[in-house]
Amino acid sequence: MREIVVAIFNYLPLKVHCWGGLGSQLLALNYYLILTKNFPKRKITLVLHDGGVTNRPSEIDFLNKKISLKTVRDFNETLVVNNASIDFESVRKTNFSLKFIVKYLLNLLRIVITDDLKVSNVKFWTLAVRSTYILNPLMRKDITSLSKVLEISVTERQQNAVGVHYRLGDLPNLKPESLISTKTISVVINDLCGSNSKINSVEVYSDSGSDGIFFNVPRSVQVIWYSVDTIQTIENLMTCDYFIGTSSKVSLWVAIFRWGHDIKGEVFLPKAMINHFINLTSYKAGDSKNFILKTY
Repeated sequence: MREIVVAIFNYLPLKVHCWGGLGSQLLALNYYLILTKNFPKRKITLVLHDGGVTNRPSEIDFLNKKISLKTVRDFNETLVVNNASIDFESVRKTNFSLKFIVKYLLNLLRIVITDDLKVSNVKFWTLAVRSTYILNPLMRKDITSLSKVLEISVTERQQNAVGVHYRLGDLPNLKPESLISTKTISVVINDLCGSNSKINSVEVYSDSGSDGIFFNVPRSVQVIWYSVDTIQTIENLMTCDYFIGTSSKVSLWVAIFRWGHDIKGEVFLPKAMINHFINLTSYKAGDSKNFILKTY
């Protein structure tokens, strides 16, 4: 009897909804890939929303020919209530109460999952997942799967190079306290150059531009700026002997992919990012042969 019920539900679609930038999208993609293995006969779709506190467009649109991917443009910068005769606050409270009850019941029955539970809690009758997916620690096999679908490969190593990811993005407006100064990064670079005289270049990847941004490095070291797409940035920064990340989620994912592939070299992350990295990877010092994590 159970087999018949499962077979019937296999015809029902399952949607994995995601809001947020690159970090959220990659976590949702990993969640989606695991579900496709757990439920190979179901039609599962990854739905990327650009709505939220800021406009977060999809950075993985190029996957729409590989996976079932849908983008929804629901970002709304302002919400204007024109009809002053409506008691909006009263309506809002009523709708909130009803919405909360319905949401609770659907989640309790695992029909529409809205709490942050592990992927193993998705049932064969689940119709949608609307979570943040951070309670599913990444495994090295997950990084292998993500690398395959994203076509990220470990190319020829950039020996004696320091890779830096420096992206301002929306941090100046949303979290100005999270900005890492070029002076701080320059200290790390100079410490590396002092301990390794073979370093000859600093490869800076940024979509913020190089105008007015300077790194104080030894004269013998060349600073080269690159502006490429996000996935290419991650791939290229995986191959440097040393990597210095900032508070951007891209930096975090460069470190994650380097850890996942156990790439030889030292990875420097700001103190504020270390816990994020550990929570997502369950990293413990010494669990990698080549990957070395440091903070600054």
